Amino acid sequence: MESERAPPDEPAADLPALDSHAPDDAAARLLDRAPPEAYLEAWTRTLRDRFGDDDGAQRFSAGVVRLGEELFAVPTETVVEVHPLAPIRSVPGRTSDVFRGLVSLRGEIHLCASLHALFGLATATDADPAAQRLLVVRNAGEGWALIVDAVLDFERFDLADLRTSQVTVAKSAVHFTDGVIQTADGPAARIDPRRLFEGLTRSLS
Repeated sequence: MESERAPPDEPAADLPALDSHAPDDAAARLLDRAPPEAYLEAWTRTLRDRFGDDDGAQRFSAGVVRLGEELFAVPTETVVEVHPLAPIRSVPGRTSDVFRGLVSLRGEIHLCASLHALFGLATATDADPAAQRLLVVRNAGEGWALIVDAVLDFERFDLADLRTSQVTVAKSAVHFTDGVIQTADGPAARIDPRRLFEGLTRSLS
């Protein structure tokens, strides 16, 4: 989405005009202005999400998705957007159980993959097709649309609550995860973005 810009011939309405004869005074007035409403709160949220809250705890946020009977937490730094399931065009000679083909979302073409197949998980027999979603993720410029059974929520977690023991995670999926976190819907395995994208890239070969 393009950001709105002021017309080139008109100064932004809320900034003081700079007097070339008194630059120091103009700069002082600009710096002394009260910040816009919610400005400090927005920056506080941004810094807390990245570095932790005032209590010193380190936190992370993730989208909680369902694959069959399993829950996974996808770090939000890789999540771009969520879409309803859309028609997928197969690629002759390339389409496989993991790489399903190409999908157009808002005019942009994405590689599409099945996380069920990548993680070696069976699709639940009672899965609701209407709940299926395409989770668009991006890492280091590489983007994919991932088919998931449902996107349940986006939550924030204390990093200290991430358990490294993954005895509850399906063995075939452990390679792609780095721990288990308790979510509002139950325990979820946190996906490691590097391992995820390595697996997706391998599906094209």
